[in-house]
Amino acid sequence: FISTAKTTQTQQDFMDTIVRGFGLRCSVTGKKVFIFRYRNQHGESKRITLGPASPKKLLEARNTARDYASAVCRGEDPAAGIS
Repeated sequence: FISTAKTTQTQQDFMDTIVRGFGLRCSVTGKKVFIFRYRNQHGESKRITLGPASPKKLLEARNTARDYASAVCRGEDPAAGIS
């Protein structure tokens, strides 16, 4: 799916069914990145870009998203440590 995903919108997110919050963001220009979306403890919607999307990097990105999801469950904000 990563190789063939396209959108006619400016950007479109395709969310994973395995890890909550993990997804693929596609732009109309063809750029694809892995993302992690969540709400912090204050209810604010956040998004972290995990890096360029490719089939070879799917497992690594999904594992990173799983780690971030665990941090959110512990009440942490994974984006707070990213600059």
